[in-house]
Amino acid sequence: MMLRCYVDIDRFMEVCLSMSNAEKLENSSITEVWENDGINSNGLMLRSKELSEYKSSISDGNNSMRFELLTMLLKLVTDEYMNDDGLIAVKDVEDMLFGQRIGFDTLVRYGIIRLIDDH
Repeated sequence: MMLRCYVDIDRFMEVCLSMSNAEKLENSSITEVWENDGINSNGLMLRSKELSEYKSSISDGNNSMRFELLTMLLKLVTDEYMNDDGLIAVKDVEDMLFGQRIGFDTLVRYGIIRLIDDH
């Protein structure tokens, strides 16, 4: 039985950019109030300035690592099994090398590789 699959790029990016429970989004806000003796080019006097910054604690590095790892797994599978139509065609998962099987199973489990139903 031939398995026909496609790569869901939207899901790939969603998984790469997702945050784990250990990561958290930090919100910081800085407000500065100062007097300006001069008038700027718009004719307004600047009285205050507020900066808001949103950053995650450790996700930038993790996002890069997820992207690189998933890209390697995808390359491992697609280099061998991608056909001319842009689909992944696998005759038998048992015939895959061990690393290819791990990559294929992981990508299927995360929904990055989706099986095409022939029904």
